[in-house]
Amino acid sequence: MVNKAGDEYEAQREGEPAVYVIDSAAFDDLLKQISGIKPAPKPAAKSDQVPILNGLLTDLYELTMAAGYYGLVSTRRSQPSSFP
Repeated sequence: MVNKAGDEYEAQREGEPAVYVIDSAAFDDLLKQISGIKPAPKPAAKSDQVPILNGLLTDLYELTMAAGYYGLVSTRRSQPSSFP
């Protein structure tokens, strides 16, 4: 709980006997900073994310297949031929 007492603010935590004295300039600055905080935007709907995920998985699959193909081709070329 925070109460204004003259030029200062007094704060006390629930269930504690201690009272904290806060300088009014510091507290006013804190209130000004807090007032600028905006809530985080809501995440996109799952239906909006699925096409992106499917596209990324398709790209990953194609890259994996291409890497496997080119890796296999370079291995075949580097091995000596068993045919005369």
